[in-house]
Amino acid sequence: MLITPATLANILGYSYADLARIFYPSGKRPIYHVFTLPKKAGGVRIISKPSLSVRLVQQRFLLLLSSYFRPSHAAHAYVLGRSILTNAKQHVRKPVLVNIDLENFFGTITFIRVRGLFESPPFNFPKNTAILAAHICCYKNSLPQGAPTSPLISNMICRRIDRQIQQLALQCRARYTRYADDMTISASSNWLSPKIAFYNNEGEAEIGTDLLSIIKSNGFYVNEKKTRISRSGTRQVVTGLKVNERPNIERRRVKEMRLQLKCWSLLGYEAAEHNFLRLHYKKKRATNRDPSFKNVIHGRINYIGLIKGRGNPVYLNLANKYNHLVTPVGGRKLKIEVNVSSTDRLIQSSWFLWDTVDLPGAPDHEIGGSGVYINGAGLVTNAHVLGDKNLYADRFKAFRSGELAAVTFKVIEICQRQLKTDPLGR
Repeated sequence: MLITPATLANILGYSYADLARIFYPSGKRPIYHVFTLPKKAGGVRIISKPSLSVRLVQQRFLLLLSSYFRPSHAAHAYVLGRSILTNAKQHVRKPVLVNIDLENFFGTITFIRVRGLFESPPFNFPKNTAILAAHICCYKNSLPQGAPTSPLISNMICRRIDRQIQQLALQCRARYTRYADDMTISASSNWLSPKIAFYNNEGEAEIGTDLLSIIKSNGFYVNEKKTRISRSGTRQVVTGLKVNERPNIERRRVKEMRLQLKCWSLLGYEAAEHNFLRLHYKKKRATNRDPSFKNVIHGRINYIGLIKGRGNPVYLNLANKYNHLVTPVGGRKLKIEVNVSSTDRLIQSSWFLWDTVDLPGAPDHEIGGSGVYINGAGLVTNAHVLGDKNLYADRFKAFRSGELAAVTFKVIEICQRQLKTDPLGR
């Protein structure tokens, strides 16, 4: 089926004339709001936020693109079910780790490259339709950082480079992943192929010729200042997480949260929020309004839970303190997951036998002891609990830990050292 510009517009729920008015506006009406945000390492990040009309079209187009998209195994950013945590897990306890940063990632994905993407399989759009599709996704000749379509388009563009670097890594007995513009390659032995990276004569980390050739041939550039080679005896970090032993966050983040919660508890919400915004929160935002202190704390503790696990004692301690403090001022509470220990599970599955049974040719006989219920086997206990081996009871009652109602068990098998039983019902 030939997808013309009018057909594409119709699929998106617009007429071609409507799309033309939105993306080829007459006059000087801006279709993006451009602002900057400071980077942690210095410099600024340019954010291009689309207008409402542009964003609505892009969101519909994103749904259409998603049906075509199959992410590469290496890509962990902007993919459902993947995250910085899944990315970091690929490089835990590796002898050698290489971190590479792509410079001006979205800016190097140009209008021409996006148009070429739509002219190629699986889209195979004719040139005029590919141009319209590229106009929907691009602003000022490149992917805008801030448009809903940009993350998916970047992963589509990077499928080729991901495949090529994965092949190189496989040849060098290494593993490769990418989180947006952050590339990571780890080796399973102390030897790292010079095709990937090496130390030059000045002792600086340098990208290998083969890897650099792949990156440049795909239209990307390396931020050489951020290239790093780290070994197991040093601090290894992947997308902000330490991976020497397991994916973990820096201790200072946890200490900072404890400090903020203590400040909130001692000084009250308003004073704690003022102190936080004045001393700790220095991000510039798209709006001139300050962020809500409780929302920032909620997000940061939630992040700790994402990395450490919702049942982790550190997260549970912070989450419980936050939930207690946020209740009077109103706000979202953090999810608490009870981590059932193996001891708790054992107690929950424990049964106590205490019954008076009639044994043939003998007076009433009291039995007492304990057992453990195993799915598929019944209640397992020691045979001596029922008394003399010649006078075993054929059934008895038992109580589970924490319950008062009794369950009647029928004896189905007597072993040399244990007795298996089967419940008959309450």
